[in-house]
Amino acid sequence: MSTDTAQALTARQGEILEFIRHALATRGAPPTREEIARAFGFRSLNASEQHLQALQRKGLIELLAGTSRGIRLRGGSQDAIGAAARIESAVHIAASNIRRFPTTAIGPMGSSTLHPSTVA
Repeated sequence: MSTDTAQALTARQGEILEFIRHALATRGAPPTREEIARAFGFRSLNASEQHLQALQRKGLIELLAGTSRGIRLRGGSQDAIGAAARIESAVHIAASNIRRFPTTAIGPMGSSTLHPSTVA
């Protein structure tokens, strides 16, 4: 972010931008307008939308129509954050969240495995 852009941000816009970055880094997805409103004590979703539109006008984010999580960071930073979040979420799986199923052996797929009567 350039110095001119950083100076053009209000304190609240900077906080919302950081909130979006944090959501992407920790969850791999941007926040909804409702999550932004709740986090910052806004009484309406319109307040969230107005701040997001201002960030978009300043070139820091892109808003995608038709989706509640349609917020993208501008530049390559979102891809790196999203990839890191996916790797981290793949590594940290609690054993209690894994269901236990009996192990079965499966042979090569072919007509003989689909039709037992064809096995010699």
